[in-house]
Amino acid sequence: MINLLILLFFLFFLFSAECKKIKGTNLGSLFVLEPYINPSLFYQFLGINDRVVGDTYNFCDYLGPKEANRQLRLHWENWVNEEKLNKLKKLGINTIRIPIGDWMFSPYYTYNKEEDGIKCFDGSIEYLDRIMNHLSVIGVNAIIDLHGVKDSQNGYDNSGLAKNIITQKKDNILHFSHWNSRKADWIGDYNLTTKSYNNINYDNIYFTLNIIEIILDRYKDFKSFWGLEPINEPWEHTPLNVLKFFYKKVYDMFVEKVSKNKVLVFHDSFRPQNWTSFRFLEKTSIPKVKIYLDTHQYMAWGIPIRFNKYLEGAEKWKQPYTVFNIIVGEFSLATDNCIMWLNGFMDNYPGFPNQKCYYDDCPYKDIYFNQILNGLRGPFGEGESYPNQNGQCPNSIPFYLNKNISLDENLIKNSSNYNQNDKEKFYATTLFQQLTKSYEKNSDGWIFWNFDTESSSYQWSYIKINDKGYLKIYEEEKLNIFYKHKSLMISFFIFFLILILCLGYFYFFYNKEKQDGYRIIEPNQNYGSISV
Repeated sequence: MINLLILLFFLFFLFSAECKKIKGTNLGSLFVLEPYINPSLFYQFLGINDRVVGDTYNFCDYLGPKEANRQLRLHWENWVNEEKLNKLKKLGINTIRIPIGDWMFSPYYTYNKEEDGIKCFDGSIEYLDRIMNHLSVIGVNAIIDLHGVKDSQNGYDNSGLAKNIITQKKDNILHFSHWNSRKADWIGDYNLTTKSYNNINYDNIYFTLNIIEIILDRYKDFKSFWGLEPINEPWEHTPLNVLKFFYKKVYDMFVEKVSKNKVLVFHDSFRPQNWTSFRFLEKTSIPKVKIYLDTHQYMAWGIPIRFNKYLEGAEKWKQPYTVFNIIVGEFSLATDNCIMWLNGFMDNYPGFPNQKCYYDDCPYKDIYFNQILNGLRGPFGEGESYPNQNGQCPNSIPFYLNKNISLDENLIKNSSNYNQNDKEKFYATTLFQQLTKSYEKNSDGWIFWNFDTESSSYQWSYIKINDKGYLKIYEEEKLNIFYKHKSLMISFFIFFLILILCLGYFYFFYNKEKQDGYRIIEPNQNYGSISV
């Protein structure tokens, strides 16, 4: 009887723990613009030959504060609204990661310019307040993610500034390069020759810490505020000792200001193996608040392989050994680099795309056709990723059309849900299930990138995956069984607890021999990646 009760309690514990897994998505390209997510905002910059406008900073600088703010307010209102947040909740999302820029709270450089009393990001904080309030109402946790910081932490457009673009004109058409000159100067003056920093910019570090203090003071008491990620994707050249110094300062501030049921999220700086000790935070004890290590897992930058190999890689994925809890803060279903401008406006990473891309109508082609055609006149980066003369844009290749991805016949035979008439559904559902199964098994959960895109492809859009009916099993009634039947589960637990107490009395009364169990967790688990 005792063994049966222990088994029941263990099953209840596992069920409750499963319901608490992070199942989230990102609100990407809301406050930190990304051209591949919202290309319609950047069509207007096609064909110009005096500069490259492919990020948030240059968007504000080129348009000027007044016009940029007008366009941004329309974007904020339409890109993320209460209806979409409600839909994400209904689809089983329990956590929303909100990428923001430091310029929202303390404008600098072009963000601080005024035109008729208007700055580029005026109104952005109030809109963030609105999102946080609504998430509080519908009961969804929010992680505020400082995605872009002063002078860029990685040199990509996703930091707000594609840093150090070099341009030249050929036949009055602008050409540019970025990859070999990319710099990230947030933490100091980066030397492209030595691949190291000439100095550390503590003014920038303390500027960011001041922004974080403003954020915590404003949002710490919101019901929806669950966590803070103080910087996103600081690149792999960031000195780890300085990054840990920064994280320590954030940690001390967080402990002082925020209740202990909130969490901190530290990005691994693309070096997940280097976070094996708490000592940079606490010398003699564990941290005073829960800390997650954020790792980003993408397949899009790998070589094309058979579909079975993607499934095997997903199944074998293991978190790196670390003293911190792991979350997969970004991942998608894309296995190629084809979606237009993924690697930058009118650019691509050297060597990509490494396969023939799929083309379909550019987003909002009927509205912006003339602007789209201007892309035939540049500006042109080092890699190919631009619209054609028919107003079509490169897009993620549907799995069933990708000649580099094929199914093993045994996998088809052994799959009960394979449908010859809807192969794409099989590919998408099977891959998503295997990825999230591994992430939930070997980490504390996942946050899909992104909640949506303007592109017709579902591979970067959690909403489109569901709109196509590919993830019916992940709708709320099956994702959140515990919460849907909360009263029943609480009643069961109370009954079970009373039963345990009664049997415990009986057990000790008859002086039964006590038995203890334990579980060993090996500290040297190998880290696997699905970034093949």
